[in-house]
Amino acid sequence: MAPPRSVSYDTFKTILINRTSESQQKRLHQLLISEELGDKTPSQLLRRMKQLLGDESLPEKNFKQLFLQRLPSNTQVVLASTRENTSIEELAELADKIAEVPHKYPTVSTVTPAAPSTNPFQFFRDFGLACINDAASCSNTEPHNPNTGPKA
Repeated sequence: MAPPRSVSYDTFKTILINRTSESQQKRLHQLLISEELGDKTPSQLLRRMKQLLGDESLPEKNFKQLFLQRLPSNTQVVLASTRENTSIEELAELADKIAEVPHKYPTVSTVTPAAPSTNPFQFFRDFGLACINDAASCSNTEPHNPNTGPKA
């Protein structure tokens, strides 16, 4: 049996990186389509987007626009007032500071009524309970005495 062929460290490293890393096409797709802010800070998002870009080149202006689109609309409004030559790293720092400010916007929840039951027995049971509740609320009022009539 022959001894194993010696492989240089650099060759082994290149093969290992190629097998374990995401393909260039997959990274670009994630960068352009699916990468979102989520629970990351804007600076973390920027680092992730740069990582996904890898060795590819994208004009700074386009990359900045892509980054800004991933931020919440209130952050985009504030950052729109910055100078055009502000670096993307500075924008990320400003966005981090904006994200740290607690928002005092009211929370709005949508309430949808429950779907009506298709079971007729359930309908009558619910209807009966409603009638009982109505009758109980009426009995809590002061009873009317038929012997007392209008005062003259």
